Amino acid sequence: KYGRDMAKNPVMVTGYGATKATVAKNIAKFLATRNENMAQAKVIANAYMKAINTKAGAVTQLTESLKICVNDALQEQPNKTSFTWRTADGFLACTEYRDEEQFRIRAGVLAARMHGMGKAELDEVKTAGAMAPNFIHSIDACHLRMVIRACKHDLVTVHDSIGSHAATYFDTARVIREKFALVHQYEALQDLCEGMKQIAPEFAG
Repeated sequence: KYGRDMAKNPVMVTGYGATKATVAKNIAKFLATRNENMAQAKVIANAYMKAINTKAGAVTQLTESLKICVNDALQEQPNKTSFTWRTADGFLACTEYRDEEQFRIRAGVLAARMHGMGKAELDEVKTAGAMAPNFIHSIDACHLRMVIRACKHDLVTVHDSIGSHAATYFDTARVIREKFALVHQYEALQDLCEGMKQIAPEFAG
């Protein structure tokens, strides 16, 4: 009935580690904007989650697997505060979230951080939850960097879209495909897990 208008959010946030409850809450908000029955949100969320796991199960599997890897790494290496990996073009990516709340003073919607209070402890929950989306974004960004470096003509980018002049369209399309293949030939997940001293998860093809 609503097609992409409703489907985009569940598909996107699931890749960021959102739970079924979050998907249901977002669908309820969507239904409210259309004056629809919000009580159907949980049923619709269940259907979306089932479809995502059936058609693109690696999305939720990667998120859950990396959460487990991060938590295991923190158990085995209590002093570990950051997680790094290299992308296909050699860029060193890093995930590290600290619990800054203890250093904040809040007044309603306003907040200020107190300085000189030392370094906050690692926010283990946020670090584990952010690992999969950060990892995926690092691969997207790597592809974009490789395309830009390889093209000798002008490009324009909007989020994850790359555009060029009509006269250079075919050159751009060829470079995008070539660099996409190179990015995914590189074992970034293996590099990340080796840095965590964890075994890289395997997914069914």
